[in-house]
Amino acid sequence: MTLIIFRKRQSSAALRDSDIGVEDRLFLVDASGSMNHKVRGTKARRFDIVREGLKTFCFERWPVSYYDRPLRISIVAFRLLGTPGETVYEVIVPLYPTPPTLELYRLDDLGPKGGSWFVDGLEYAYMTVSESLRKVKRIDFISDGTPEGPSATPVAEKIRSAGIVLNSLEISDVSTKIMQDIAATGGGSYHLVKTVEEFQAAIS
Repeated sequence: MTLIIFRKRQSSAALRDSDIGVEDRLFLVDASGSMNHKVRGTKARRFDIVREGLKTFCFERWPVSYYDRPLRISIVAFRLLGTPGETVYEVIVPLYPTPPTLELYRLDDLGPKGGSWFVDGLEYAYMTVSESLRKVKRIDFISDGTPEGPSATPVAEKIRSAGIVLNSLEISDVSTKIMQDIAATGGGSYHLVKTVEEFQAAIS
């Protein structure tokens, strides 16, 4: 069953009561329809690259994350659905409380569709990660660089001001200024990704 949240953030009480580790890292995934397109020159669909890359990352890191918890991982997908449109957030892996098991199969059930308001997705990620008490806080924003809606720059500035590093990973064969600007404004790094291997290298 898919958990769908409409403009709602996770409770801060659970976070305050948890053990304070080293790092919180949220992967914010654009799950709009354009992510179903293939990367030019390859046979891979954009969302397939993200799905396989995140699975590998989590399977490699999860034993450490669960038992020692120096790193907590969250995966949140977002897309704009309906008319006139509402941004829907699907929490694949919650940041807190740490789940006993990963339900990464839910990435397989998530089919890209709808539009993508970057500003909504980044605002949700900001509200979640800004409540963390950990020393290192990161948001990895994953998209193909085809947004709708207003500029995401003000949110990127707010994220950086809160001491959160905002990286951007563009799943495409061509760089876009908007994805580069988001990383630069958010104080993070930008990566152009065309394969699963490049994706894994970018988030390692």
